[in-house]
Amino acid sequence: MDVLATKRARRAENKVITIAHVNAHGIKQKKQQIKQFLEDTNAEILGASETHCSETDLLPSIDGYSWLHNPGSERSSGVGILFKKRLVTGETKLFMKGRIVGISIANLTVIEAYSPVEGDGETLEQFYEGINEALAWGRERKEQLIIIGDLNAHVEGWWSEKTNENGYRVKRLCKEWGLELLKLDEPTHLHSSGSTFCLDYCAADWGVIGRVIDFGCSKNNPIGSDHLPITLKLWERWEKERMQFVRKLRIDRLRSPVYLKVFQDDVNYDLKRLD
Repeated sequence: MDVLATKRARRAENKVITIAHVNAHGIKQKKQQIKQFLEDTNAEILGASETHCSETDLLPSIDGYSWLHNPGSERSSGVGILFKKRLVTGETKLFMKGRIVGISIANLTVIEAYSPVEGDGETLEQFYEGINEALAWGRERKEQLIIIGDLNAHVEGWWSEKTNENGYRVKRLCKEWGLELLKLDEPTHLHSSGSTFCLDYCAADWGVIGRVIDFGCSKNNPIGSDHLPITLKLWERWEKERMQFVRKLRIDRLRSPVYLKVFQDDVNYDLKRLD
């Protein structure tokens, strides 16, 4: 196999993993809607807030997927993660506390969170204590970190004119843990008054940022909620072989038509990912 064919084969082996979040506004009777959303987005990890399910309620059963669910102290504050079984190898590591669930999967710690609204100081303190515990839980295993969910926050520059208290808490959390708040191409929430803004966010560390292919709101929303779903597409692993090859490529090798073609192919590949 020539150099170019080898490089293309390596890329083909690097799978894409899609992580999504929905504010479900009740999930128990939405099996077909969830199934349709998974098919439309190819999501392999789906975080859900406002499940409105208790410990005894049956969650929608989807072939090939398993649920991690925590009803929380109030039924309306339930959160869950629906994940594809193929991603799990060995013992599944889980985190659950209040409005937060986390799972160790595909070399990632994925945390789904549903923040209380602004104003309830004690509940907010407990929520962010839980978030910090979940992040520490993931960092202990040196995994890359992702927080995704309905954070009930207004952050200036994310379809809000100013930052509220929840927004400042989100920004402080990102600064303390070295996370980046990913930009959204449109607001996620349509208020009954007709105004729009972001309430749903995704924050990730730089190990994840380097793997991002695409991030944004999902235009297709079969869930039946006043929140738009958000989706994050990643390479399942770093393309180490490609990165090492580019670093080792010497200018004098470009005289060779084979290596020149490889170099051009790499450049075009990177430009395409930036589109």
